[in-house]
Amino acid sequence: MREPDVIPPRKLLVLLIDPDPGFGNLCRELIEGEGHHVILAAHGLEGLRQIQEEKPDVVFLDATVPGADALDLMERIHEEDSSLPVILCSVQPLRWDEFRSWAAEARLVKSADRPQLKLAIQKALSPLAQGQGEPPATTAFHAGPRRQRRLERLPSEVFLG
Repeated sequence: MREPDVIPPRKLLVLLIDPDPGFGNLCRELIEGEGHHVILAAHGLEGLRQIQEEKPDVVFLDATVPGADALDLMERIHEEDSSLPVILCSVQPLRWDEFRSWAAEARLVKSADRPQLKLAIQKALSPLAQGQGEPPATTAFHAGPRRQRRLERLPSEVFLG
C-alpha cells in the first residue's frame, strides 16, 4: 500500500513592519529559523513600498508603526491586495476592540519571552505555509474574525511574560 504524498510546507516571504529594530531582528531570527524569508520595514511608507516591490505572502504590522495609523495602514495594504494576510502585533492589545482591527487576519501579542514568541509565530505561519488560510487561536495568538462570522468571537486581551 502506497503512503500518501506529503506536501512540504511552502516557504513564505514575510514582511515585518515594526519600528523596533531589536524586536524586528528577534522576529527575523525566529521566522527564518522556521525556513521562511523576512523583509524588515521600520515605518508605514517603507512597508507599502516593500509590498509593491516584493509581493510578500504575509505582513506582520506593529500597532504603533510610525508614519501612519496602523489601522489606516492596514486598510491601505488591503487596498493594494485584499487577499494579503495582515497580522496585527502589539505589546498591549489596546485597539483590538476597534471594529477596523477585525480586518486583521490575526492578532499577536508581542513578547520578549523567546519561547512564547516563537510558538506564537509558528502558530501564525504554519497554516499559511500549508495553504490552510487563517491561523488558529492560542493563548498567545488570536485568530482574527476576518474569515469567521464577525460576532462569533470578540478579541480578548492576553498578556504574556
